[in-house]
Amino acid sequence: DPHGDTIPAADGTMAERELQPLSDLPEHTLATVSRLKATDNEMLQYILDRGFQLGSQVEVIMRDPFDGPITAIVNGIQQIIGRGVASCIDVERA
Repeated sequence: DPHGDTIPAADGTMAERELQPLSDLPEHTLATVSRLKATDNEMLQYILDRGFQLGSQVEVIMRDPFDGPITAIVNGIQQIIGRGVASCIDVERA
């Protein structure tokens, strides 16, 4: 699936994945972008333009308090995104 949603196997079973929103990923923990839950095409494009593509390696390096922005390294490039955006990016720990 282009957004990372699980596709059932031929027998109808679904592979189990332990995903969590990027907004909840502990600082300095490596993860892989596994699903994008954008609510509209503009949000999806914003996420993709910042390098959060399926399979990208990501690490949160700083989380500002009081629902402030999140600073992350995505494939070696530093990005700053809002928590609402980060909550639309599901990751799986490495």
